[in-house]
Amino acid sequence: MTIVQALNVQHRSVSYRDAEVLLATVLKVERAYLHTHPDIALNSQEQEAFESFLRRREQNEPVAYITGHKEFFGRMFKIDNRALIPRPETEGLVERALEWAVPYFKEHTAASGTPCPLCILELGTGAGPIGVSLALELVERAIPATLMCTEIDEPALALAEENWRALSEGKATGNIVMSFILADLFEHEKISKRPFNLIIANLPYVETTWQVGTGAQPDVVFFEPDVALFGGQDGLEMYRRFFSEAPKHLEKAGAVMVEYGETQTAVISRLATAAFPDKKMTIHQDYAGLDRILTLV
Repeated sequence: MTIVQALNVQHRSVSYRDAEVLLATVLKVERAYLHTHPDIALNSQEQEAFESFLRRREQNEPVAYITGHKEFFGRMFKIDNRALIPRPETEGLVERALEWAVPYFKEHTAASGTPCPLCILELGTGAGPIGVSLALELVERAIPATLMCTEIDEPALALAEENWRALSEGKATGNIVMSFILADLFEHEKISKRPFNLIIANLPYVETTWQVGTGAQPDVVFFEPDVALFGGQDGLEMYRRFFSEAPKHLEKAGAVMVEYGETQTAVISRLATAAFPDKKMTIHQDYAGLDRILTLV
């Protein structure tokens, strides 16, 4: 069987793109290689591995869980069923955080005459894509910071730590103090000891009724962890708690940034305004033009 023959999946319930990703993983090559070397033959072990991957995908297992990785903000994160698979739209949180944090650091450092390390809290870190990406971006900009990444689910938190160790290896991270904390939102003594310059949250916001609706996706419903997805009847149970507690953990000039569902703008805006009446609220759209991120600065 050659590469071009392997990618002939018209008779199977697997998309061509998924087949490409799975075959590239088996062969340990980039997807582009598949098109420039269509006549390369797969050996028996490669054929067996690819067939196994196809069968798993036909059972609706997410591609990221099959391959064991997912790209986020230009870095390859280890992913398995301990945590939610990072979505491309979530990269917007890292972008918004950097847009705010870099000038904030420069302004306060210039005012004091000495570097003023940022103090950042991320709630619901999952596999760590937001916190780890932000930390590494700050490393590249030589901005010192303390980051606390919390998660209520211990297996997911362990995966986040694994990603930080793997992706920070060999990098000059001396100016970054990174910690991963098992906590339910703000309920931890380390969090209560200080105000934060920036609080970021990507909490569960899917309505529980979604999983029995016509739009429910089997690969999400049956494989990704419920604790990372569902936020109650209207999806905003966690955010009600978040906005009731966040003000006492944010320093006066600080910022808050959260991701939410595109149909929830009206409700989450009211929660945010009630919690931070003196902050400027902005709604940002994702790559599909849907409301996705709320910032308070």
